[in-house]
Amino acid sequence: MLETYGSLGPHRVLEDIRFWKLQEAEHTSMIQELVPMLEPSYVALLQQWNALFRETAEDAEQWRETIQHSKGPVSPYIGTRVDELVRTAIAQSQEYVKHLQLLTKHSDPLKKHSAAQKNVKHMIRQSEYFLDLLSRLESAPEMTEAPAGAMSGAGGGQVTRSEAGSGSGSGLGSGSSSGLGKVTPAARSKEKEERVYLHIHGIAQEEPQLERVSLLAAASNLGPAVDLTATQEGVWSGLEPSTVPPVPIGGHRLPPLPYPYSALEPYMDAATIQVHHAVHHQRYVDGLNQAEIRLAEARECGDFSFLRHWQRALDLHGAGHYLHTLFWHSMKPKGGGEPKGALEAEMKRSFGSFESFREHFSAAASQVEGGGWVLLVWSPRSHRLEVLQTEKHQYLSPWEVLPLLVLDVWEHAYYHQYAHDRSSYISAWWNLVNWDYVEARYVSACSLRWPPL
Repeated sequence: MLETYGSLGPHRVLEDIRFWKLQEAEHTSMIQELVPMLEPSYVALLQQWNALFRETAEDAEQWRETIQHSKGPVSPYIGTRVDELVRTAIAQSQEYVKHLQLLTKHSDPLKKHSAAQKNVKHMIRQSEYFLDLLSRLESAPEMTEAPAGAMSGAGGGQVTRSEAGSGSGSGLGSGSSSGLGKVTPAARSKEKEERVYLHIHGIAQEEPQLERVSLLAAASNLGPAVDLTATQEGVWSGLEPSTVPPVPIGGHRLPPLPYPYSALEPYMDAATIQVHHAVHHQRYVDGLNQAEIRLAEARECGDFSFLRHWQRALDLHGAGHYLHTLFWHSMKPKGGGEPKGALEAEMKRSFGSFESFREHFSAAASQVEGGGWVLLVWSPRSHRLEVLQTEKHQYLSPWEVLPLLVLDVWEHAYYHQYAHDRSSYISAWWNLVNWDYVEARYVSACSLRWPPL
């Protein structure tokens, strides 16, 4: 687990990773333009690198936006995901540099083009420059002031092509590489190195168990945020008052997705996710804000003539916003499988088995009348897990429960891809369930227990 990046905040680290990866992607295209007769096998390799770099840059931007819009300390869930992204970015560049070095030695068209060779060597130095900067930040946990040129060139701006690798940056010294050995800490296990290698080469692997101590908490001098979950909610019995400021009236915002629109394919297509998030969820946020403002105006002037209308709007849109936020985090690429640990044990206690729960949950989702949701919840009163349905977003569900896992069965959630076949949508959704997230919510929720009535 990476400990710190000096005083460079996680938001800045992700910005620079995005720039770094987009620059490397651009280099892969430039090489093909510089050497039109490059061997087809090398062209294919560069194209694969281009796609991978752009995907990593997009991931970095998604997490940057998530952190930017989050309130309070960054959760362990987000922290571990970003830690893995940082390691993957490093491992990608290490492997990419090796490939470029082999390219300069073995590509005949490139060897015949001296100017192109110089450019490729310069590209190698640029990637090594970023690797060197990150390795220095990684090995400087006691740094109290960010170097002026750290990850961004002199003056704090982003590293330009002329600065990266040229030795003109300040603070961290020259852009020359100090050797790839510095990038990988001695404490990093062989298993973790193999995992990022598998990721680079697209080899299927099981999802690793997440570690709890966050790089982002350390980088932000916040300390371990072990009580916070992916949605920053933490233990339901209450957060520290100073941790999260209240949302102002009418100040709710659409949360960014924790993955790209296309990340859940083939089970949910990009078009469905984009419209569902950017249009439908946004409407609930807008409706909630409008209802809050209108009700505040009514309180101020003492005119409650339209109270029933705006109160219903508040209920509908507020529940819609809340459930959709849980819905996005309830899924992840390469999800599915079965829960482990404490949640697995509780499912056996509450439902008899995971299969029994799954059948119950799927049947409940299939039988929601019209638009609505099905939820896995923790009941502090009953001290067990339960499956509930809602119509629309807010009808039929008891108040004294804490949602852990939700599935949207409104038609807009699946019609574009599955038409009227809700059952196929439900079946496909099980391949996306983010059990790490669900268990994090369960571990916090089950600490809240009330006397049975």
